Amino acid sequence: MTPFNHLLDIMFNSYDQRKDKSVLFEKQDGEYKGLTSSALMSKIAILSSWLVSQGISKGTRCAILSQNRPEWVISDFAIFGACSICVPIYPTLSSSESIYILKHSESTVLFVDTTENLEKILGEYQSLESLNVIVCFDKYSRLNKSGNSVNKSSISVLFWESIFENVKPSVESIDTLKGRVTNLNRKDVASIVYTSGTTGRPKGVKLTHGNFLANVEDVMAVIPLSSREKVLSFLPLSHVFERTAGYYTVLAAGGQIYYAESIESVGDNIREVKPTVVVSVPRLYEKIQSKILNGLSGLKAPIFYWALKTGREWNIDKKQGLGMKFKLRIAETLVFKKIRKGTGGNLRFFVSGGAPLAKEVGEFFLSLGILILEGYGMTETSPVISCNRPSAYKMGSIGKPLPQVQVKLADDGELLVKGPSVMDGYLNDEDKTNEVLQLDGWLHTGDIAQIDKDDFIKIIDRKKELIVLSNGKNIPPMKIESEVGLSRYITQVIVIGEKRPFLAALIVPDFEKLDDISKLIDVPFTTRTEFFADKRVVDFYYASIEKRQRKFSHFEKIKKFKLLTREFTQEEGELTPTLKLKRKKIVQKYTDDINLLYSS
Repeated sequence: MTPFNHLLDIMFNSYDQRKDKSVLFEKQDGEYKGLTSSALMSKIAILSSWLVSQGISKGTRCAILSQNRPEWVISDFAIFGACSICVPIYPTLSSSESIYILKHSESTVLFVDTTENLEKILGEYQSLESLNVIVCFDKYSRLNKSGNSVNKSSISVLFWESIFENVKPSVESIDTLKGRVTNLNRKDVASIVYTSGTTGRPKGVKLTHGNFLANVEDVMAVIPLSSREKVLSFLPLSHVFERTAGYYTVLAAGGQIYYAESIESVGDNIREVKPTVVVSVPRLYEKIQSKILNGLSGLKAPIFYWALKTGREWNIDKKQGLGMKFKLRIAETLVFKKIRKGTGGNLRFFVSGGAPLAKEVGEFFLSLGILILEGYGMTETSPVISCNRPSAYKMGSIGKPLPQVQVKLADDGELLVKGPSVMDGYLNDEDKTNEVLQLDGWLHTGDIAQIDKDDFIKIIDRKKELIVLSNGKNIPPMKIESEVGLSRYITQVIVIGEKRPFLAALIVPDFEKLDDISKLIDVPFTTRTEFFADKRVVDFYYASIEKRQRKFSHFEKIKKFKLLTREFTQEEGELTPTLKLKRKKIVQKYTDDINLLYSS
């Protein structure tokens, strides 16, 4: 791979090598239409020149609040083209959370996708002293139905097309862009990425061009990617996992990126796009597994489970030979080929990150001949620290460290990380930086881990989330939540027990299964509240939970639980944008229910 001095070099390389190749695809009028490297480069050059005309220069900050779409990429690279710093904001955040990031980062320009998100910001614009201009990707707005801009006090609002009107793209403008970024280098801060904020205010992680590029180089060194890759993008680009793995790395490899229409349409878009690689969090794979199993009926079930067993013997147990090969061919014809068709038929492998993937889920897909490569990382490490490879993987592990990443365990088992992808520190927070980043470069991940003789890493739990029972027993809740959450009747689990005599849990059932449960145990379903109050329903869930807890010690088992009538959501402040549990907020919200579990 050509050595890059900064992230914009990825786009320059794409332009030089593949001018006429379409690289970004968006659904328009019912079909995917692509933007070529040449068209992208022209828009990036125009937008970066416009940013410079607005006073944007080295060290200033520009924010992007948007769902995934080509404008996100154009804005990102244009910000680098103005030698500025990109501040991504999750579009699902509340207005107060978005305003906090804009204020803390002192962003001068904001790119926003929709009228709704634009109004969310303008509703509190008085507190934004640094923000001067907002650019809205929408073609028109209720705020301004006739013109190209609107002034709201000291903030000007422009619309995307107005910046490109009457400006003809030219080779000269691209050459000007190349000349402007000659003073950019790998040590310069490229982005300030705000952590999910499971506890307290999110921290602004300063990531340099070199941090990102080291990660891109390492991922490409261990996972074979080529210009033939087609990737469906649906995880938020505001999250560093999608940004590095599903965006920078794919473009650096010369691949193509297709944007899903919505999170609800991912299944349809996968079948339509026929991607070679899918990057996602474990929840998608859990849902696919559940959909496959729930679709079994009649003769399909025994045939499927026979094929699954055959696939496991071949792919996991490594039982091979002529007899097994013959059985595998039959399983391939009857089952595996049909399942792969549901993923488009061209899939090379899935990539999983952002949260732990249950070993059982990974082995399920591997038995079907579909490999899930689980990795691990943090915003503070740009993000990938380790990953499984197509040629070297262990289910239940997060793989081996990347080539340029060093790892070791502290005395208490905490995983420490060092390398060129480790952050430059937290914005305006030296104390927090010093808490996690040692002077010699070792970063404290906050995760308790194990490293085996083959250098594969396994995460045990979050150090801060370890539950200490009143008898002094230390329990990692993550492994229990992961295992119990595999029950086909359960969607979400949070384990509780800090300074308590035993573990309890808040359980969110799979609401689509309630009718099935009602028939199984002959309990009429009226409302969720009445249904969950019935002892027979509680006993049914207790049996389901116990089945998943067989391998745990007595003190690691959930003894009591509360069935909830709704899911944990971002809107209620219970989940981060990456769908991690906000434990403190959930415990505070359900304090009365939790106290009842321990008093009864």
